[in-house]
Amino acid sequence: MPFLPIHRARNPHLPPRCRSLLRLAPIVVSFTLPAGGGAQMADAVREHFAISDREVQDLDAGKVIIKVLKGQQGPSVALLAAVRVSVPFEYLMENVRDIERSVEQDEGVVAGGRMVPGETAVDWLTLPDDDLDALSKCRVGKCDFKLPAAAIEAIHDEVDWSGAGSGTVASAFVAGELNDLLDGYVRHGNTALMTYGDKPKPHTAAEALRSLLDQATLLRSQDPAFWEYVQGYPVAAGSGGEEDVFYWSIEDFGLRPTLSLYHMIVDRTRDGPTADALIAVKRIYANHYFQGALELLYVTESTEAPGGPDLYAIILLRAHFDENVGGIKRGLLESNLKGKARSALEQSRRLLEASYRESR
Repeated sequence: MPFLPIHRARNPHLPPRCRSLLRLAPIVVSFTLPAGGGAQMADAVREHFAISDREVQDLDAGKVIIKVLKGQQGPSVALLAAVRVSVPFEYLMENVRDIERSVEQDEGVVAGGRMVPGETAVDWLTLPDDDLDALSKCRVGKCDFKLPAAAIEAIHDEVDWSGAGSGTVASAFVAGELNDLLDGYVRHGNTALMTYGDKPKPHTAAEALRSLLDQATLLRSQDPAFWEYVQGYPVAAGSGGEEDVFYWSIEDFGLRPTLSLYHMIVDRTRDGPTADALIAVKRIYANHYFQGALELLYVTESTEAPGGPDLYAIILLRAHFDENVGGIKRGLLESNLKGKARSALEQSRRLLEASYRESR
């Protein structure tokens, strides 16, 4: 899930980690903006998600707001999170744009980095042993690693699993598939995303993202141009000021590490009395658990001191899992997500604020 960028001492035994705003701490919306600018967005968020006066008071007092959104069905889960952060808006946005600067040694991230469309190198990925084991046993319709059916068949022709270098060859094969995926995506958008052949019934990331974007009714009503850009990339015109960033990560959620590809879209084209930005992150690939995920963030300066070291932000995370999530399973998942989000937000805010103080 998304998080604010933080800065830590590096672990010499691990490669650099990529941490964007969306990977490191859910962000918050100001609920006390003056008329104009982001005020309509902020008011709409508060009304749409039934954020109480008490929750706003808690937010202003420095507490983290976490709300699991009810009414989700089947394989979907939704979470709203908010936090007040004492860093200048531009400091935060610089970290958002510069993936490498946000590289951190987070215990929840195994590896990650920026991706560039057209890249042909395949040495950027080293798969964990569990994934290599899963790929060695992989068959179309019964595979513990998400890939298209053709790729599942091809990997057995290209990898000698009894050989000493099988892990390197398999990692390079998957990296090549993901390079091709990104190249297709920047040309054709969601229609180029994978149709997974890991289960008896094929399923696509495009279908999951379409469903998640259809649920983003607040964004569609408040900023239709941005919604169209996120939904219709690369064809949709948007506002003309959107910035696209692509990156990958291997994240450890406590179950098994998950390899994901992300498309982050940053838009700062709105006019108003305070600096603000809309940010979206589309999870366009995941090798485990997720059919798709969409993270929407709105970040704004505090109106108490525009330009000063204080901002509010909000994140809405919607995830579409492999299987239906209901009953006890849904309750456990939502409770776990809520607890992890609160802990991550509080830790990330502390580290981000500390890094800003050290940079002055």
